[in-house]
Amino acid sequence: MNENEVKSLFNQIQLLYGANWKYEHPLEIRCIGVNGKLKELINKREAHKWKLITFEEKKIEEIKNEVQCVYLAAESETVIDNFNKEINYVIGGIVDHNKFKRLCENKANSLNISTARLPIEQHIECIGRKVLTVNQVFEIIGEQCQTNNWDNTIQKILPQRKQEIPPKNEPKSDEELSL
Repeated sequence: MNENEVKSLFNQIQLLYGANWKYEHPLEIRCIGVNGKLKELINKREAHKWKLITFEEKKIEEIKNEVQCVYLAAESETVIDNFNKEINYVIGGIVDHNKFKRLCENKANSLNISTARLPIEQHIECIGRKVLTVNQVFEIIGEQCQTNNWDNTIQKILPQRKQEIPPKNEPKSDEELSL
């Protein structure tokens, strides 16, 4: 990532950190692969002192055999039904403005890590690609862990510009039936 994309990633980390404190049961966050410009920003803003979040230089390649991981990837064939506290869900910290398709899935496959995607299209008509920012993915996870209600979670967190709520199963008019 270039310098602006790294700054954007740090801003997203700040947003997810703030969102986490709103939950009745905040989640523990582990940021791995922290180095270079991102590490400089973390140190400059003293983010390493924040609670419920750790920043580590270790990369996914180093921890994938220590803990059970599932890499979240928008293109994965596997859909998450619920979150398991025994599994570490990996949100790819890549700010790429949709330049690279399948980047997270390809990385996970190369590391032999299972992938899964959020059940967005099972609960809402999504406009455009289902690639979200790091903080949006985190907020969906956090909200779902609090409420256990996918419909409300996705409608609440997914940006309006990406949503087209399907109509309820209402009776069709005579005109629609004849078409």
